[in-house]
Amino acid sequence: QIEKHTYISQFLALYFLFLLTARLLGEVGIARTGAIYGFTWLCNTAMVFSVIGIETCRPLLGSSSAVAVSIDQVLWYVDIIGWVLSGCRKFPIGVAKYLTWPQTTWVTKVTCTHHLWCIPLLIYGSYGMHYAAYPLSTYIVASHVILSRWLTPFKIIPCLVDGNNDNKKFSNNRNNNNGSKFKRVTNFMCGTPSIFPDPSTTTSSPNKIKLKEMERYCNVNLSHELWSDIQFSQLRTSADTAPDGATYILRLLSWWNGIFNLITFCLLYLLGRFFLGKATVYKHP
Repeated sequence: QIEKHTYISQFLALYFLFLLTARLLGEVGIARTGAIYGFTWLCNTAMVFSVIGIETCRPLLGSSSAVAVSIDQVLWYVDIIGWVLSGCRKFPIGVAKYLTWPQTTWVTKVTCTHHLWCIPLLIYGSYGMHYAAYPLSTYIVASHVILSRWLTPFKIIPCLVDGNNDNKKFSNNRNNNNGSKFKRVTNFMCGTPSIFPDPSTTTSSPNKIKLKEMERYCNVNLSHELWSDIQFSQLRTSADTAPDGATYILRLLSWWNGIFNLITFCLLYLLGRFFLGKATVYKHP
């Protein structure tokens, strides 16, 4: 029997509450709606699972959550280091490129630091990496992707509202980065904007247009498409040519669980054994 890392679970809980409060209070309109959906990203729920795991003496919840987000957060290191070495001009992978998007607010930038320290903290709080963390992580990833596909929008688009509160209709078709049309992604949501439009850019009367802002790209847990800034040709081809949502999810999970997270799990398992010794699974006294 060993003492649980209560101080780590307390820190994670306080940080998550800070993230939750800051994004809800610091965003408005579509951005706030997008932030609410954003709380279900694996990188956020991993902290919640870890708090539960540490407090209930089930460290496997923490280590498996670390594996679930491992490929994304390992690539964050690559992106940030590459961005700094390039003179703050280029992200080699693209997973962190959204930090430079014009619609990304300072609140989001401030509350994304956990991408850099979350995995080491979760593994330490879980007393190392247990071999059972990988199979459990595949279930965590799959359940998040499937639920996100079902319950969250691909993007939230601005509504132009006239005096009668009639929302304009938007097409479900869109263009991907390569310019080719496909109908796999149709889950749009019309949201309340937070800034006013420039009347000179619209055809409607200025006094009838009340609300407009830039669209909010959600794509929570990559459940609708491969992240838009990732341009590896093999991944993009595999994702963008999927004829339907089910095929896309199967392809995504085969890459995410079957290849990338398996590689990062092996790396984290070896590092955990080297620095922390054999992982301990313990119970309540």
